Parts: sequence; structure tokens; C-alpha cells
Amino acid sequence: MTSTPSWCSRTLLTTANAYIGYRYVVFRSTRSVGRELRRFVAVYALTLAVNLVVLPLALHLLPWNVYVIQGLFTGIVVLLSHLGHEHFTFRRDASGQED
Repeated sequence: MTSTPSWCSRTLLTTANAYIGYRYVVFRSTRSVGRELRRFVAVYALTLAVNLVVLPLALHLLPWNVYVIQGLFTGIVVLLSHLGHEHFTFRRDASGQED
């Protein structure tokens, strides 16, 4: 089992890595880092919270094992996370300018 400090440090590193990738590669943002980072973490926290609620329920209600359920849910989280970042974290107005 993983220790809490280890999990926290890995989560911080992977979130920072994901933010950098989304900011500079996917959405090519030039907006303030502070505002974006808060929004980015909010989207990540929401997907984590949903996972913490959905996984136990799905394990109880569905006849599949944890790996199948988590695999399916991971695909859904990737899609929802991208949409959250596209329409909230790195949102642009109708003219294409950053909001």
C-alpha cells in the first residue's frame, strides 16, 4: 500500500505535468497562470471526487471486476476532463480570444 506523503507528492507532480502540457501544448494559453491553475486544479479535484463516489457504487452494482470498471471510467474521465479544461480552465470567447 502507498503512503499518504508518497501519494500526495505523486499527485502534485502529475497535476503540474498535466497543467504544463495542457497550457503549452494542447490549448497554447497565454493567460495568467494563477487563475488558470486554480481552475485546472478544480477540474482535477472534481474528477477525483466523482471517481471516489462512482467506483465503489459501480463495483457494487455492476458484475465486472475493478479493472474493467476503472478502465471504462478512466475513458469517461479523460473526455470530461478535456471538456472541463476546454470550456472552463482554458475557455476562449467567440472570437477565439482567451476569456
